[in-house]
Amino acid sequence: MVRLAAVGRSLGVHLILATQRPSGAITPDIRANINGRIAFRVRDAPDSVDILDSPAAAQLSPSCPGTGLLRRPDGELVAFRAATVFSSTARPQPAEPACSVRRRGDPGGRLEDPERHDPDAPSDLHRIVSAARSAAAHLRLTPARRPWLEPLPVRWEPTTSPAGDLPWALIDRPQTQCQETLPWVMPASFVLVGAAGSGRSTAARALVQRLTARRTPAELHIYGVHDGRALAEVDAIPHLGGLFCHDDVRGLRALLRRLHDEVTQREVAGSPGAHPDLLVVIEGWDLLAGGRLAPQWGGITDPLQRLLHRGRAAGMSSLITGDVALGYGPLGRQADEVIALGLDSPADAVALGLPTSARPTTRCPGRGVLLSDHSEVQLAAPPRVAPVATVGPGGPRRLLPVPSSVSSESLQGGGCGTGPAWWLGVGGDHGEPVPWLPEVLGYTVLVSGPSRSGRSTAAASLARQSGGSTMVVSRHPSRSLAAYADARIVSPDEVETLIAAKRSTPRLTVVVDELDAVTGTPLEPVIRELIEVSARDQAQVVLVTESAALGSRMRGLDAELARRGVGLLLHPAADRAAAEALRARDVDGIPSIPGRAALVTPAGTTEVQLLAPTAPPSPPPTSPRPPPDRSGHQ
Repeated sequence: MVRLAAVGRSLGVHLILATQRPSGAITPDIRANINGRIAFRVRDAPDSVDILDSPAAAQLSPSCPGTGLLRRPDGELVAFRAATVFSSTARPQPAEPACSVRRRGDPGGRLEDPERHDPDAPSDLHRIVSAARSAAAHLRLTPARRPWLEPLPVRWEPTTSPAGDLPWALIDRPQTQCQETLPWVMPASFVLVGAAGSGRSTAARALVQRLTARRTPAELHIYGVHDGRALAEVDAIPHLGGLFCHDDVRGLRALLRRLHDEVTQREVAGSPGAHPDLLVVIEGWDLLAGGRLAPQWGGITDPLQRLLHRGRAAGMSSLITGDVALGYGPLGRQADEVIALGLDSPADAVALGLPTSARPTTRCPGRGVLLSDHSEVQLAAPPRVAPVATVGPGGPRRLLPVPSSVSSESLQGGGCGTGPAWWLGVGGDHGEPVPWLPEVLGYTVLVSGPSRSGRSTAAASLARQSGGSTMVVSRHPSRSLAAYADARIVSPDEVETLIAAKRSTPRLTVVVDELDAVTGTPLEPVIRELIEVSARDQAQVVLVTESAALGSRMRGLDAELARRGVGLLLHPAADRAAAEALRARDVDGIPSIPGRAALVTPAGTTEVQLLAPTAPPSPPPTSPRPPPDRSGHQ
C-alpha cells in the first residue's frame, strides 16, 4: 500500500486508507506518502496523536457525530463537519420534531425538519450513484477495470458441452486475478469434509448426476454408501452397481467382495483402460458400520481403505465425505485434494492445518477451502432440472439386499444349473434364488436354529419339493411339518413302520424333528443307514435340530453332520456356538428375523431368506442325467 501511494500520485491514483484501530498502524512511511489525514472522534489521545500528531480528536464532543479534523499537507489542522447520507434505516423517526424551524420574518411559514425524511425514498447515496452511472452512460465512458473479480456465486451450475472434462468446482484465485474450474478427471480421488448442512451430500449427488448424463453404463460403473437419503435420487440409474446404507454390514461386505474382484480383474488384465471407469461414492465415512465406536468398524473400514488405495492404479475413482477427522486421516493424505466445507468452528480449521483467516467469508452450501493452497472454492450444485442418465447395455450387475420375505412366485422360472435341486429362498449378493443342489451338497440336509426361527417351515418346504412321499418322525410335530409338508407322522418309537415305508418306497423323503433327542435310541442306526443310501436312492433326508443343542455338544448324530460344514443355520448371529460347530463364517450382521438363515457350504456362507409357508414352487428345470460311469471310477 505504501509503494502504491508513493508511485500512484504521478499516475493519478487516488488512495483512501481507513482503520478503526490506528494504534501502531500509521507508520512513518505512510505519513510521508499520504497527503491528508482525517480523524473523527477517538477514545484515546494516543490514537489521535498517531493520526494527526495532535490529541485534539480525542477531545471532540460525542454529541456532534460527523465532526472531524483534517491535517492538511501544509500542516494546518482544520475542523469540519461531514455530510450525512440518509437511508431508510439511517435513524429512527421521532413522533414529533424536537424543534420547529421558521423563516425569519414569516411567522406562518414552516420549513421541513431536517431530521425527518421519507423512509421509502431513495437515499442520497443511491441518487449520487444513479446520477454517476447515467452520466457515464450518456458520455459513453469505458467502465474502469475493477481491481478484483466478482465474488464466487452462492450457487454455481457449470455450463459445459458433453465433450471434455467435467468441471465440478469453481476456484477463486485472487492472487492471480482469475477464477478457474476444477475438473473431475478419471481416475480421481477427492475427500469432502464438513458438518451437516455444509453441502457435502448435495455435491456428491450433483457429481453422480452429471457424470451419468455424460457416460453410458458400459463406460462408467458406480457404487455408493449413504444414510438412506443422500443418494436416494440416483438409486435407479443403470450405472449403479449397488447402493447401501451405513449400517448394512452384510451389504458393505458384499461391496468389499465386488470391489476386490473388480480390482483384481483389472490388475490381472494389466490394462485399466479396457474396462469401464469405476467410481465409489461414500457419503459419511464416519458413520460406516455404525460409527467409529462400533465393533464392526475396523472390519469394514480397514479393508475398504486398502482397496481404495490399491484400486487407484487400476482405474478406480473415489469421492468420500465425512467429518473433519477424515481430512487429516489416511484417506485425506492419499486423496488428490481435500476440500473443507463450512468450517464454522475455528478449531476445525486448526485441526486441518488451516489458518483461521482461510475460512470462507460467505456461509452457503458448497462453499469450502482447498487444503492444498487455501483457495476458496464453490462446488457445483445439482441441476435445477435433473439430467436424464444415459442408458444402454454393459451396466454393472446390481448388488441387492436380501428381502425380508420370499414367496414361491418369485422363484418361478429360476435356473439352478444341471441336475435336481430344491429351492431354499432368495439371497446372496445379488438377491437371486438360492437352491440346494443335492448332487453337490448331498441328499441329507441339516437344518438348525433356535425356537420360532422357522426351521420347521424350512424342513417342510424342502420336503414338499422332493416330489415323493414324505414321512415325519417327531414326538411333537409342529403345524408346519404336519400340514405344510402333507406327510405321514410317526413317533420315534415306530422304527419298524419307518423301515417298512422305506422298503416299499426307496425314494421316501424322511424328515426327523428333534434330531438331538435321537442319540442313543433304536432310531439312530436307522437314520444313519438312511443317510448312507440317500444318494443311491436320490431320497431326501431332512434332519432338524435345536441350535443350542448343536453348539453345546461334541458327540451325537447332529454334531457329526455339522462337522461336514454343510447345512442350513437359522438366526446364525444369535448362536455363535452353533455357527462355529457348523463352520459358518461371516455371520455378523445377519438379522434374526423369521426365515433368515445362512447356507453353509464348503464354498462359503450365503445369507438367504427362506421361502414363506405357502404353496410349493414349480420344480426347477433339470438337465438330462449323464449315463452311469461303467469304468469303475466314482
